Amino acid sequence: MIQSKYVSLVIFLGSILPQIASFLVVPRHGRDVNFVRHTFLASSETKESQTDVKIVNQLKELARTTSRDSTAILQAAQIQQQTKSSAPEIIHLLLEIYAYSCDSSAAQKAQDLLETQSELEVSSIALVMEGWIRQENIEQVVALYEKYATVDNELILFHKVLKAYGRAGQAAKAYGLLQERVAQDKTVDQKAWIHVLRAHRSEPAIIEKMLGEMMTGFRRKELEDWLPTIEAYNVLLWAYRDDAEEAEKLLYELVAQSKEGNNIMKPNAESFYHLLQAFGRHKKPSAFKVENVLQLQKALGVECTPQCLQTAIYVISKSRDHNKAQKAKKYLEQLAEEGVNSNVYSNVLAACAYTSETAKPEDKLAAFEIAFNIFKKLTEGSEVETSSRPFVLMLRCCEKLMKNPEKRDVVVRSVFQKCCEAGVVSDQVLNALSKAASKSLQLQLLNGFVEDGFEVPSEWSRNLLNSR
Repeated sequence: MIQSKYVSLVIFLGSILPQIASFLVVPRHGRDVNFVRHTFLASSETKESQTDVKIVNQLKELARTTSRDSTAILQAAQIQQQTKSSAPEIIHLLLEIYAYSCDSSAAQKAQDLLETQSELEVSSIALVMEGWIRQENIEQVVALYEKYATVDNELILFHKVLKAYGRAGQAAKAYGLLQERVAQDKTVDQKAWIHVLRAHRSEPAIIEKMLGEMMTGFRRKELEDWLPTIEAYNVLLWAYRDDAEEAEKLLYELVAQSKEGNNIMKPNAESFYHLLQAFGRHKKPSAFKVENVLQLQKALGVECTPQCLQTAIYVISKSRDHNKAQKAKKYLEQLAEEGVNSNVYSNVLAACAYTSETAKPEDKLAAFEIAFNIFKKLTEGSEVETSSRPFVLMLRCCEKLMKNPEKRDVVVRSVFQKCCEAGVVSDQVLNALSKAASKSLQLQLLNGFVEDGFEVPSEWSRNLLNSR
């Protein structure tokens, strides 16, 4: 009985084992295969993603330098050949590098890349148009507009057409196209007007007339986007660059308008920058006005950009203020490190070098101390100085700010020797040396005198970028 039950159990188990095996083994095997496949794909996607991130970072760096580095486009082209990725961000960055490159062949490379794309973003088309704009090739810009303009993107691409004519100096054509569009009852927005205004940036009277047209359209036709904003008035401020009084008057009018509630007319950092530039082009710029403008900028809560501070230092260096060296230094100290370059330092040096002869002795001493510290920063850096300007200015500081002849000669000798080591001795340096150094020092340094027509050894001027 027991034996027969055992035999029956064996037979039963034998019949169900294949089912158990198919249930336990096959599905598990299937799950293992799927797991391996998903793990492999995830790993591949991760590697691809990491590769894309690396490429994107490389392209972003190239995009920052492409407008001034002719090799950026070559590196971008190499990356384009090596990568198989068609990620939108990578394509966009490649187009940006080509569009803004200083290389004359870049715009064509951008267009070639654009034409390989099956799905075109309006931003990509606009970038290629920008490349042709920089080459002042209006025909290509118009051709792209006619080929790719649709109901959805037409106005954006039209902006580029207006910009192309403005950049090429065909301001009347840009204005004519805008007027044609108005006559056809097509949308004309603020940005379109600004492109036309910029096309006339050397003609303030015409810009004023156009701003009047915009205001009329806003009032009579209820075209809300025609109400001039600060971006439009900034073009007029720029146009007033040779008329500081008009620029100043306009900026204060804009401030008054914004105080009355017209916030779209509130001056921004660009507004103040244009006014400071206008001050700098004045024959007799005022350091006092510069300080007032920067105080107003701060009071309005408008960011004081590095460009504003750099321009303020330049204007102050040209002024006749007795304390301009100290004022220039004050604004230098407000600049972040990345906002300071050799030109900014040289402008502070100029403020010191051209301190008024009627300034108080303590002001002259302060100016010399500032100059000495600035000169050290300029000449003790790792980069080779390729301009003689800092040395000319420092020699002038010695001449104008140091009364003691013996101490002056010590400093003059050091300055001139550094100039020789830097290889930037120019005629201007020799002229400054002749005024700052005693006759005995000149004889020691030159084995002669500047006034006798001293010839500069080639080694002393080896690093000059410009002719002497």
